[in-house]
Amino acid sequence: MSLRWQIEAVPPSRCDEALLLLTAGAAGDGLACVRMEALRGLLQARGQYPPRIWCARSNRSTLSAAMVMETPGRIGALLFASPQAAGVNEEALIETITAASRDALAGRGLAFVQAMFDPQEAREIAVVGTAGLDLLAELAHMQLDLTHSPSPWPIDGLTWQRWGEFSERELGDVIASTYVGSMDCPRLSGLRDATEVLESHKSCGVFCPDSWWIARKDGHSVGCVLVNDSASAQTAEVVYIGVVAAHRRQGVGRAMLRRAADVAYRRRRSALLLAVDEQNRSAKALYEAEGFRQTRRQLAFIMTPTEQRKAK
Repeated sequence: MSLRWQIEAVPPSRCDEALLLLTAGAAGDGLACVRMEALRGLLQARGQYPPRIWCARSNRSTLSAAMVMETPGRIGALLFASPQAAGVNEEALIETITAASRDALAGRGLAFVQAMFDPQEAREIAVVGTAGLDLLAELAHMQLDLTHSPSPWPIDGLTWQRWGEFSERELGDVIASTYVGSMDCPRLSGLRDATEVLESHKSCGVFCPDSWWIARKDGHSVGCVLVNDSASAQTAEVVYIGVVAAHRRQGVGRAMLRRAADVAYRRRRSALLLAVDEQNRSAKALYEAEGFRQTRRQLAFIMTPTEQRKAK
């Protein structure tokens, strides 16, 4: 006889039980309670406690748990119990992930739900794929060690404006212009408005407005580079860099990278970090030429309202 279950939203009285399963990891993991407390603290800090957790129940047993944590910019971060954890039923987990994702998109109005994995997490990747999330991108994480200040890349007529010298609306317009023909996660274009995009960029690490720049040439905005501090404040991270289509392959991207590296070096950061879509080969080649080295890879999966409707 096959096992049957019911997918339901967890009531607040069972919230900690579901959080424990959500963070249990592999069977026998002794750090589950520590991770549960850390996640609960994060949710409380964000005003999302008790969270909306979905689970599969059968005969008073919980077989799976999944939730979508809201992050700035109308993005949902998918969290779910490990398919390798003791007591987790993989088929029930797939249905639970689907229910949590659909609820976040339709019921809570998020622009998309995302999940990130190491390429070796094959079982988790298979689970989210079956649950309806699609591969967005293979991301290469790269690092430039800041041992010296790089020389500026000379471009006649190139000038710079920092945060406070332009409006958020102008920066949003520049970012939208850089999306045209971009090879960096092109499916994300148009899912959110400029205000939401900026909100998510500000929330990456520690917002550092003095390191947000618009590059201008002959009176026109030609690109932007946005750099924040990492959470540890020891490194800096390029949270976004883009060049307006008409000005690509003219050295603007290289000039912005060098400016970002110079500012980070002068602020005594040890390294400059960034992530690039593996499909954006020209950008990755530029980063490598500027001394960045790849440190790890991640696979990004998303579900959008469009995928949600297809999955029904």
